[in-house]
Amino acid sequence: MHFENANEASPNLYVYFAGRHAGYVHEWLQRGNTVMVGHFAVAKDLEGKGFGEPLLKGFAESVQRELGVTRIVFRVRKFSPAYGQLFLRVGAAATGRTVDGIPEWEWCLPTH
Repeated sequence: MHFENANEASPNLYVYFAGRHAGYVHEWLQRGNTVMVGHFAVAKDLEGKGFGEPLLKGFAESVQRELGVTRIVFRVRKFSPAYGQLFLRVGAAATGRTVDGIPEWEWCLPTH
């Protein structure tokens, strides 16, 4: 992943693997060293097959390298327990806050 011209109104990000749609990060917004993510998903036919973790890690590595981001906050619409399990696997933690009934998760990215 490579980001060009990312700004306050960052576009939706679509990820393709082997020529097919694999997932996306929607409604992401950078504010200083933090990125807020409003929606993240893998393609329906890839759910539960291990694609979520590399997609999240690739997004995190890219925003850290390209934009200087050190923290990602997730407020994912249509939240399910599977998101919580995924966020825990990558090292994010529940903040205990909810926004419009959506639980918030925070991932402080490791520095190299």
